[in-house]
Order: sequence, then C-alpha cells, then structure tokens
Amino acid sequence: MTTEETHGAHPGLEQLRSALREVEGREVDPLTAPWSEIESGVAKLLGGPFSPDRPEHATVAFLLAAAFGERIRRDLGGFWFPNRGTPDGAAIGFAEATVMFSPLDVVLQALSRSRLPLLDDVVADLGSTLARARAESMLDPGAPRLGPEDYRRLFDPGFVQLACVDLGKMRTALSRTAPEAAREVEEALTRVPSTVPANVRASMRDQIAGALRQLPPEGAVSSHAPGASSLVELLALLEGAVETTRFAPAELWQHVLLPLLHIGPAETFPPLDENEREALREGADPLVVYVDTVPFRTPSVDEDGLLGVFPPESIGVLDPCFEGLPSVRTLAVQVSPLAALAAGFDRGALRASVERFTRHAIAEAQGAGEAAPNVESALLPIALELLGELVGVVGAVSDAGPGERVLCLRRAPEAEAASDAALKELRRAMQGSRIILI
Repeated sequence: MTTEETHGAHPGLEQLRSALREVEGREVDPLTAPWSEIESGVAKLLGGPFSPDRPEHATVAFLLAAAFGERIRRDLGGFWFPNRGTPDGAAIGFAEATVMFSPLDVVLQALSRSRLPLLDDVVADLGSTLARARAESMLDPGAPRLGPEDYRRLFDPGFVQLACVDLGKMRTALSRTAPEAAREVEEALTRVPSTVPANVRASMRDQIAGALRQLPPEGAVSSHAPGASSLVELLALLEGAVETTRFAPAELWQHVLLPLLHIGPAETFPPLDENEREALREGADPLVVYVDTVPFRTPSVDEDGLLGVFPPESIGVLDPCFEGLPSVRTLAVQVSPLAALAAGFDRGALRASVERFTRHAIAEAQGAGEAAPNVESALLPIALELLGELVGVVGAVSDAGPGERVLCLRRAPEAEAASDAALKELRRAMQGSRIILI
C-alpha cells in the first residue's frame, strides 16, 4: 500500500466486489453485505479449505482484509497507515487511542475456522476498547490526536540494525524463567551509568522487567515467545548481542550503504547522463549519484534478496522458539555475502574516491565555462561511520568459531530505534563484569 492509498478507499475493495460478482452472478457489496452472505462467495473463490500457503488463497485473504479494514475505517473512525511489519504492508490506527489493528491477521483467523461472521465479534470488542479510550480522552481535551504519520513512527519497522549475536549467551538468557530474567534486568539497571536519565531507567524497568514479571513464572523465557515475541527477542539481544550497528532507515541500508560497500573505491567514473547532471544541479547529494552511477566492483549475491544482499534461503530465526511467529522482527542471516567485502573495506580509499567523483560530477553538471561550486556530500560521513560499524559486526561473526555467533538483522519502528542508545547501556551492564563484595 502506498502513502496515497492511506487517504482513500483501499484498492482491494473493488477487486473483491468484482470477484464476488463473477462467482455469485449478482452484486454483493463487501461494505454492506452480512459476512455470512459474503462467506458463500468466498467459499467458491477458495474452492476448498483455506490454505494461506496457496497464492490464490492468500490473494482472497488480502482482498477480504481490505474490505474488513474499510468497514472499520468507516464505522470506528480508523485510518490506514503503512506498516512493513504486516504481510500486506498496511494497518489501521485510531486518533483517540494508540491502537494498531491489522485486519489481515483477523481475517486469516476467520478463514482458517471457515467462519467469517467472527469478524463482527472482533469489531464489537474493538469498538468497546475504543469507546473506553475516547471516554478517557474527553477527560484530557489537550491530549494530542494521532495521525497516520504518528503511527508510522510508532509502529512501522522501517529502521534496521545489524548485530553479532553470541548464541551461547543468548541461549543462557532464554533458558531462565521470567522472574529470573526480570531480576537480571533490574540488577543491571543499577549499574547503568548516570548519563542515562533516571526517568529513562525507570521506563526500561517498567517495560522490560515489569513485562517479564507479568509472564507465567514457570518455564523458560523461550517458551513464552508465541505470546510475547518482542519481549523475548529483546532479552535475546540484550544478553546475546556483542557488537551492533546503529539503526538506520532500511532504504538507506538497501539503496546507499550496502551498494556502496559493493562498489568500493573507484579509479574511473562513467559519464553522467542528463538526469544525473540535473539532479546534481538541483542539490542531490553526490554520494547518492555515486551509488547510482558507479558499477559494482563486487556483484551482490542476490540483488532481489533482503536488503538487496541476503538470499531468501539464507534467512532464518535466532532461535527455534521464534519459528513460525509472524511478529518476529529479528532475523538471522548468513554472514558470507558480506564477509569478504567487510574484510576489504578501506574507509580512506572510499572517502577519497567519493570526493574525487564529487569534484568530477559537479564540474560535469555545471558544464563548460561555468565554475563548479565546492560541494561536499553531507551523507558521506555518516555512511562511512555506519559501514565501519557494519565491518566490526561482520568481523565479530567471522572471527568466531563455527556455530558460536550469528549475524542478525533487527527491524524496529522509529520510536523504538530512538531508544537504542539507552538500551545499549543496559546491554553493557547486563554483559559486563560484576564486582561482588564479600
């Protein structure tokens, strides 16, 4: 779903209306017909028991989710917003309450039970939740109303971090009971430096240790992953991550940073076309033009893969406890696509190459007889810093013995990514040495 589509009716609505008309031989309005009536046409479209692994069945589910979401948008005052954490790339939010709702998740459950009228029960429950939230908001008329952009920042996992995870440390963390894990977090928070404000430490105690204490006390933390995957993932990283990059937008990793690593320092540069010269004249960052113009010195293993690097078959989960969970945002990836590139990374040579290209490209864009301005890439310093961090992460994985460490890719919304500096201090405290007084 594109940003433009968040402001109007979902395009899948008309597709579903047309499909139902074809199999039923009459008009069935997905926005007004009872779900029991729509269910008849859906059964004909499926042609048998629902199986989400069949592409044609998945398409029917997406179309039904569009109609279900449109009903919620109309009846409960919601709005669509982009969300890369859902299979269809969109979810619904509400202005008066911080509630993210994925119509597709609910539709998949209803289809698996062959009972579309269950959707009415979900709407009733959601309506009650929103009514309570709206009643509370009336008591605070100054509270801000949330919009699609606010929800994107809060929930869309558009930021990416790469990390080296020590599997032994991670498994030790996940083998503890929830109360034991909560105590580990609480004790570590007492060792977090004072540079982390007291209110931030208190928030981490509530959101991590407090959430752990709400889990059943028996059984390993890993056994609670199906119902608390984000919390279990976070604990795995707090105790298992030994080296990490900072978070950066996924688009920056895919379209600038990783291509830059594959291009490396270039000795010669191809001529610019008119579109590239015009982009520079209009103020495009020279590094972006460098990445778009200079060919890869080392081809990508899979340009269509995750972040344009990792083939689908090389992607897995950090631990078996996360297998099959749709909400997991941390993936294990093979280090081999980046190992040689990281080992050969030359920050100085790459900087010099981009600077030479910048002088060459700006002069070419200005044309003969015109003085080229002294333009530098504002993006280059941060790109080199992030690539340097990535090289450290990849090296930490490659230098370990087989099966000891793994490269992982973690996705997070902007609001969560912004808190990573404080979490990094907590991670250091949890993994650091402890002074025991006797």
